[in-house]
Amino acid sequence: MKLLIDGIIFQKSSHGGISRIFKEILPKMCDQEPDLDISIFIDGPLLQDLPFHPQINVIKAPPIRRKIEIKGYWKKILDPLRRIGSNSWQYTRRFWMGRGEGQIWHSTYYTYPVVWSGHQVVTIHDMVHELFPDIYNTQLDDIARQQKKRCVENSDAIICISESTRRDLDSFYNTQNKEINIIPPAYNPIFRRLANNLEIDGDLQKVQFLLFVGNRTHHKNFIDLIEAYRLWYGRHDVSLVVVGPPWTSEEKIKLEEFGVKDRIHLFSNITDETLCKLYNQALAFVYPSKYEGFGIPLLEAMACGCPIIASRIPSTIEVAGKYPVYFDLNNIESQVKVFNKVFSLGEEKEREQIGILRAKKFNWEQTAQQTLDVYRSLVYKKKFDE
Repeated sequence: MKLLIDGIIFQKSSHGGISRIFKEILPKMCDQEPDLDISIFIDGPLLQDLPFHPQINVIKAPPIRRKIEIKGYWKKILDPLRRIGSNSWQYTRRFWMGRGEGQIWHSTYYTYPVVWSGHQVVTIHDMVHELFPDIYNTQLDDIARQQKKRCVENSDAIICISESTRRDLDSFYNTQNKEINIIPPAYNPIFRRLANNLEIDGDLQKVQFLLFVGNRTHHKNFIDLIEAYRLWYGRHDVSLVVVGPPWTSEEKIKLEEFGVKDRIHLFSNITDETLCKLYNQALAFVYPSKYEGFGIPLLEAMACGCPIIASRIPSTIEVAGKYPVYFDLNNIESQVKVFNKVFSLGEEKEREQIGILRAKKFNWEQTAQQTLDVYRSLVYKKKFDE
């Protein structure tokens, strides 16, 4: 079985849940299927390492496309030339990738081959661009929506990472005649309950804190979290630890405006081992998102026995069930009231065990096996049709 993976996510992102999915499942699928032959196609510099396995090969094409923004008078003149250049880029990709006879195409992030005679599989990670067009409103966001739609329309099989994502997909695109598979991600088993009295590096050794993990883009609702934390009387005793990219200029302004800069600690580029310790020591993990396709940090927190405070959205309920203490989305006062419960959450040992057992239902071997079954069904169906 020959599989071509477009490794575009490894060129566009230095971290994140999408790249983690492919890093985890590709080597595991190779272990489960000795006849699986994977090629990862890249046509530019990488921002993170590619998955490794003896059955994984890398196709490196020269980076020939460069985006140039042209406006005004010259746009009318040069746009036709740009389209010619784009077509040349597509044909160059086809030269390096081949026509796909007997192969399966699976992009890491919504790309499609111009000419492809093999099967196509697409993974829908979320529908954030479709659900929030008012905040994802740039030209690149429009392109993302167009590419996703085309991938869905041309796919032979669709993978959704949650039932919630599948419902959102159905509400935007006609998928009646499509094979849709619900295959959830998992988490690194390094996340687990550790012994008490952990040694956390730095000033957090004896500090009580809430924990936020991940990117802080629009739908993550981080600014509302800061607002709720500012209004909470417990902020004088409980810090907020943020794990993610460096502060944006807007965030720095908000932290100064809210007067909480000294109560919030930012950690960037930490290891999973350190993050595991933070989950173990935190009073609670806070997940205030307006929308998520799944939520791998929920699994990490549950596996560590960390209490969870979360907005009530469908994907979080699907992943974490009744384990979190929920607050009403877009209701700052509801979030503040839930914060008042954090001091007692850690004493609920029965809830802790429920979370640990629930997290164990998700594992990468199972995700890899189910993905491999999708590929096998396409190959089998083609042989049967012949």
